[in-house]
Amino acid sequence: MNSAEAGKAAVLSVSKDFTSVCGGPGSAAGGPRSVTMPKSRARSGWVRTALLTLAVCVAYAAVGGRRAAAQSAATESTLYAFCAQGTTTCPDGSDPYGGLILASDGNFYGTTVGGGSNGNGTFFKITPSGTLTTLYNFCASGCTIGGQPETHLVEGSDGNFYGTSSGGTYNGGVVYRITPSGQVTALYNFCSQTSCADGNRPMGSLVLGKDGNFYGVTYDGGNETNVNTGGGTIFKISPSGQLTTIYSFCSQATCPDGYGPIGTLVQGSDGDFYGMTAYGGANSPPTSNTANGGGTIFKITPSGQLTTLYSFCSNYNAQTGICTDGSLDYPSSHDGLIEGNDGNLYGTTFYGGNGSGTIFRITPSGTYTVLHDFCSLKNCPDGSLPMDSLLQGSDGNFYGVTWYGGTFYYTGYTAGIAYQMTPSGAFTVLHQFCSQGGSACTDGAMPQSTLVQGNNGDLYGPTPFGGIVNSGGGSGGILYDLSLNPALSAPVQLSFSSGQLNLGNSATLSWKVLNGASTTMQQCYAFVQNNATGAGTWSGLQIGTASNGVYSGSATITPTADGTYTYALTCGGTESGFATLTVGGVAPLTISTTNLPAATVGAGYSQTLVATGGATPYIWSISSASGSLPVGLSLNSSTGAITGTPTTAGTSNFTVQVKDSESTPASTTTSLSITVNPVALAISTSALPSATVNTAYSQTLAASGGVAPYIWSLTSGSLPAGLSLNSSTGAITGTPITAGTSNFTVQVK
Repeated sequence: MNSAEAGKAAVLSVSKDFTSVCGGPGSAAGGPRSVTMPKSRARSGWVRTALLTLAVCVAYAAVGGRRAAAQSAATESTLYAFCAQGTTTCPDGSDPYGGLILASDGNFYGTTVGGGSNGNGTFFKITPSGTLTTLYNFCASGCTIGGQPETHLVEGSDGNFYGTSSGGTYNGGVVYRITPSGQVTALYNFCSQTSCADGNRPMGSLVLGKDGNFYGVTYDGGNETNVNTGGGTIFKISPSGQLTTIYSFCSQATCPDGYGPIGTLVQGSDGDFYGMTAYGGANSPPTSNTANGGGTIFKITPSGQLTTLYSFCSNYNAQTGICTDGSLDYPSSHDGLIEGNDGNLYGTTFYGGNGSGTIFRITPSGTYTVLHDFCSLKNCPDGSLPMDSLLQGSDGNFYGVTWYGGTFYYTGYTAGIAYQMTPSGAFTVLHQFCSQGGSACTDGAMPQSTLVQGNNGDLYGPTPFGGIVNSGGGSGGILYDLSLNPALSAPVQLSFSSGQLNLGNSATLSWKVLNGASTTMQQCYAFVQNNATGAGTWSGLQIGTASNGVYSGSATITPTADGTYTYALTCGGTESGFATLTVGGVAPLTISTTNLPAATVGAGYSQTLVATGGATPYIWSISSASGSLPVGLSLNSSTGAITGTPTTAGTSNFTVQVKDSESTPASTTTSLSITVNPVALAISTSALPSATVNTAYSQTLAASGGVAPYIWSLTSGSLPAGLSLNSSTGAITGTPITAGTSNFTVQVK
C-alpha cells in the first residue's frame, strides 16, 4: 500500500499522533492533549464514527501581529432545545450537526443526526419564534433514504429541499429530496457501481448550479484507485436524480490533485466551482497528520477540468511540526469556500496556523493569505478548530464558529465561540458558548455548522451539545439566535413601489442580495407564499445585475385578484427575503389640506400638504396654468412640503395636484392660496438732535417693515418755526428762527 493508501486507512480509523503538531511535552502548549467527544446520545453510522476520538492542539503562540479581540459583542438566545422530553430517545431529534436554512415560506428548516422515532435523525421546521415541527423521521439502517444527515439542506427551484445522508441501499450515502410537508424521495444511492466508482460518502451539502442541477462531493470512491477506498468525486445530479461524475480525485500515485474532498462547493462569479480536499496536494511534511498532504484548494469547470489552486502545508515549521499556512486533514462535512464581495474566496482550515486552525483568503488565481490564526491568545479565548464555512453577512463582514476554544467548558472541554472577522482580518469574539446555564450549557456547546442570516438580520445556527440534560446525562443540542448590536440588515431585501394598489394596476417589486457576489448566491428563485392564486406572475429564476457584491433587479407584478400576498425570493437555496402587497380596498385619492396659514416676508415657512387614499408614495405638483407659489417658496414633489422664505408680500392663488403610485395613477387637485404679510410697520427713529437758531438743520426719520414707499405726516404738535417735514422722504429740513422746544407726533403710512 502506498503512502496515500496508508493515509486514507489512518483517516478511517481516526488514529492521529499530534505530538509533533503541538510541539511535544516541552512545548509552550504543554504537549498534545487527547480529547474524547463529549457525551450526547448513542449513535452509529459511518459518518459519525470518524468523530469519536481525536486529538486537539492547544498551542497559543501569537503569530505575526494577528491578535484576537476576546470581547463579547452579541446577544445569544436559545430558539429551541432538543431532547425536550428529557429521555435518551429524544423523539424530537438530537445532535443537529447540519446548519439551518431560511426557506421561502419564512421558516427555518434543518436536520438532526440522532433522535426521532427511529433514532436515526429527523427533518424539522422551526418558526422564527421557536415553534418546532418534526416533519420526517429518518428510518433505521438499511433503507434507501439513508439517515443521520449531517449537512444543511438546499431549497430548490421547485420549493422542495435537497440534501445528503449516510447509509442507503449500498451504505454509500444518499442524495434525497424532501417536500415541505415531509414526503421523501431517494434520488440516488451511492456505491451502486463496482468499487463505488460513482462515489461513496457524500461529505458536504449540495449547491444549486447555474444550470439548474445540484453539485456536490463524495469523500471516497471514484474511478481512481491510487488510494485504497478511492480518492473521492465531484458529481452533478439533476433534480430528478440523474447523476454524472465530473471528476475522480487522486489521478496520480501521490495525489497532487488532492483526495478526500469535503464540504460544500461554491460556484464562483466566473462560473467555475471551487472547493477543498482534506488530503493530498504537493506538500507532505514528515508528520503523522500531514504526511499524506495537508489538502488542497481546487477549481473545476462544469465540464470537469480541474486546476489545483493551492496545496496546504506550503509553509511548514519543522521545529513545531505545524503548517503555518493551515492544513485540513480532517473529514468535516461543513468546511467549504465562499466568494466574498471583493471576488476573492474565503475559508477556514481545521489545523495549522498556531496548530488550531486558520481563516484564509485566496484569489481566483491562487494567491493565498492567512487572515487569522486561532488560539492566538493564551488558553484560546478566540476559539480553536473551526469546522464550518464562513458566512458573509449583509454588512460585508464574515461570521463563523469554532468547535473548541473560548473561556467556558462543557463536560471538561472548551465549548467554542461565534466570531466576526472583517475582510482585512480584524477579529471579534461575538459569543462564548456554554456561558449560560452552568454545566448544562443552555446556550449550547461545540458548534460546527455554518451560520445563516435571517430576514431580521440575526445569525442562526445549531450546536450538537448543550441544552436540556436528558435522563442519560447527555444533551440533544440547541438551535440559537445571535443578535448583533447594532443590528444587521436582512441579506435579501424586497420592496414594492407601493404596498397597496387596486386591482387592474401593477407595482414594481425591487430586490437586492447584499452577499450576492458568487453565482451560487445569484441563483435567486421567486415564490409566492402558499402558492396563492391571484398574486400575479412571480416565479422562476430572477436575473439581476451585480455590482460590488450586491446582486439586484426588479419585476413588474400585476395581481389578478384582490387579497394580501407575500412574495419571497430565495437565493443560494439558503437565505430568503420577503415583501407583502395588498390588492383591493384602496380608498379614493383625496387631498385633505383645505387651507394654508399666512406667511411673513423674510420669515421661514414650512407646511406639508396631506393626502389620503390611493397607493403611496404620492407625487405632488403645482399646475403652471393656474397660479404659482409666493416668490421664495417651493414644493417638494415627494413629501408635499411647501418650504422657503417669502420675499414679497401679497396673496398667491394656485392649484396643487397629487398622483398616486398605481400603474395607471389616480390624481386629484385642489385650489389653495397663501397670503404673505409684510413685516409690521415701525418708526425706528426714537430721538432727534438739537438745532441752533439761524443754522441749517437736516434729519431724516427712519421706518422699517410695511411696504415702501412710505408717507410721513404730523398728527399733533408742530415743528420748530423754520423747519418742515417732507412727506415722501421723512426728511426734516430748514433753518430754525426761534429758540425753544417743540413737541410733535409723526405718523408714517
